[in-house]
Amino acid sequence: MATSNPPIGESILNSTSHVSEFTYPEGGFAAWTVAIGCWCSMTAGLGLVNSVGFLEAYVSYNMLPSSSPSAIGWIFGTYDFPSYFCGVQIGPIFDARGPRELMILGSVCSLVGIFCLGLCTEYYQFILSLSILNGIGSSFLFTPAMGTISHWFNARRGLASGFAFTGSGLEGVIFPLMLQSLIPRLGWGWSIRLVGFVLLFLCIVSVVLCRSRLPPKRGATSCWRDVLPSAAIFRDGIGAMAVTSAGVLLVEWAYFVPVTYLPTYYLTRKGLSGRQAILCGTQDYGRYYASAYTLVSFGCLTGIPIAGSLMKATGDSGRKSFWGYILFTGLIYIASFACFLWVRVRIKGWNWKVVW
Repeated sequence: MATSNPPIGESILNSTSHVSEFTYPEGGFAAWTVAIGCWCSMTAGLGLVNSVGFLEAYVSYNMLPSSSPSAIGWIFGTYDFPSYFCGVQIGPIFDARGPRELMILGSVCSLVGIFCLGLCTEYYQFILSLSILNGIGSSFLFTPAMGTISHWFNARRGLASGFAFTGSGLEGVIFPLMLQSLIPRLGWGWSIRLVGFVLLFLCIVSVVLCRSRLPPKRGATSCWRDVLPSAAIFRDGIGAMAVTSAGVLLVEWAYFVPVTYLPTYYLTRKGLSGRQAILCGTQDYGRYYASAYTLVSFGCLTGIPIAGSLMKATGDSGRKSFWGYILFTGLIYIASFACFLWVRVRIKGWNWKVVW
């Protein structure tokens, strides 16, 4: 007699009962080698995303000085959008086939995009190279990386994931400093190309080291539905997945606004020109992670242009024009905290000593 699968909500609330179905290395040479590969993939995929503040300031003042803040914002908002939105399909494909093919495609898109970025002089060229090609490549690099971590770590997944994420933050510091040093000597084109060679190295290492541990869903047991996204993930009966995704959406919606506009705010506050400043469930983990970040992509798409519009809508000039986007960001962070608090209390109650 056929048996039905348990509701998704039940699998979330009783996730610990499923852990015994799998064994996790939780460390060792093989697992940490994979973690290093994921670190490289996350660095290549998100390092440039976390450098958008420098890029926005330089492009605004030096490459596209006649474009409005809102128009410039759409370049970087559109860049962030596919970085997360493509995950709606990448996650299920990862669960079915593993990370390597996806990372190869992401590497090709990112490298073509970054080398083309060095040739850009017109608005539409920035959209095509940075926003579209690099955005898609970023998604194909970092989404499989997070899924791969889940195959090798369970109890220590937070540690391994945190390690992998440090790469994107590190490159968010190194890439701007690198460009700030190189642009005065080599110009925009060759400075961007050198960043591209760094990404090339990171992509090669990530493709070589990242591998899944669970067998891909192929053969007689596979189904074409295995590589399709599923809205049922959000229908867990208690709203935990939907509210968690909403919380992440709000965090990312607000996050990219200050990351993008803080350098420009600094220039305005100090009265500097742009040139002066520039020189000074484990087997379905990919599906869940990607589904949440598909919603996040819409926040990434709209947050930066909205902030750019608010700067103009305030009617103020200079540093006073930034109060609208500062208020916008703060309110979104408060709403995001409320979402995460609701999920925590709904599932684990008010006892903060209970480890989730």
